[in-house]
Amino acid sequence: MWGRQICGAGALYIPTSSPHTLLTPHPAPHLTPRPPRPTGSPTAPSVFPISSCCGSTQQRPVLGCLATGYVPGPVTFSWPRATGATAVTVPETHGAGPHIRASFLRPPHASRGDSFSCSVKHPATGTTLSKEVEGMGGDGPKLGGFFGVLRGGPPRDPVTPPISPPPLLCVITGFSPPPVEVEWLVDGVPDQLVVTTTPPRREAGSNTYVATSQTNVSREDWKAGKAFTCQVNPRFRLTPTSFPGKVSAPYIFTFPPHAEELSLAQVTLTCLVRGFQPEHVEVQWLRNHNSVPATEFVTTPPLKETNGDGTFFLYSKMTVPKASWQGGMSYACMVVHEGLPMKFTQRPLQKTPGK
Repeated sequence: MWGRQICGAGALYIPTSSPHTLLTPHPAPHLTPRPPRPTGSPTAPSVFPISSCCGSTQQRPVLGCLATGYVPGPVTFSWPRATGATAVTVPETHGAGPHIRASFLRPPHASRGDSFSCSVKHPATGTTLSKEVEGMGGDGPKLGGFFGVLRGGPPRDPVTPPISPPPLLCVITGFSPPPVEVEWLVDGVPDQLVVTTTPPRREAGSNTYVATSQTNVSREDWKAGKAFTCQVNPRFRLTPTSFPGKVSAPYIFTFPPHAEELSLAQVTLTCLVRGFQPEHVEVQWLRNHNSVPATEFVTTPPLKETNGDGTFFLYSKMTVPKASWQGGMSYACMVVHEGLPMKFTQRPLQKTPGK
């Protein structure tokens, strides 16, 4: 029996008797080579919510939280509001580079719009990140399990984008008995990809198992629109493809503190990024040409423009001491997006003379 595409791009349901499999490319490839990160430099994770997009409202949804791009391990997951729910954390996956780990949750009730908070802690950087994960019910087929595709955005530190293309991670849960056989296909044909598959591990409080399989793909094959398939046992074939569509470079506008705000000890720097598609974008602030830690600024999620052209916008703001702004420090907003000629650009904030 084969899975059926039912929810549009990036969502595939599979029968209840089959494993629940999530395949996610992460992070998105970058075309601008840059120097490698210094050895031993800790990097905080990027965290992405995962949820099934369709299904019967009588079923329990499967929600997830994906932590990627962190060095060194480990990270720990918690679901603060998930009283009575079953959480499963899969083993950490990594090669020579950043680490990947995921946690999945089966809430005790299934209703449209239920949301839960996933908290990820990375002791090496002292970072704790939280994401809201919403379970979507609906009138879809009464099938269990889900298959989701996420396209990761640029890494948290876009000053040094990775040279290597993104890994694909296939998470297989809810199967019994082990073992599970995983094969990767390129455009439906078995390929000599280098694959790392973890041994099956029993899910807590259950008789089912979880395993992960990871492989790397070339940047050229991904951009060419080739389909990469994680085939399990081998009856269940789960396929992500590239994300076709128009690419529009963002317009970037920076705003210094308002004149009235200069009477305060802290002032706000603002960056507006608009008119871009697809929605995957990264904003990084620079202070004296050095990256500012992500804990010091806030960026909204991409939001759709109201003009109906399919583009997105977002705001990012950073609060700084007025003395730093009026002194000799320079500030700039840097944006990474695939539509930009060099894949990234930066806009300085100009100080108004006399202010």
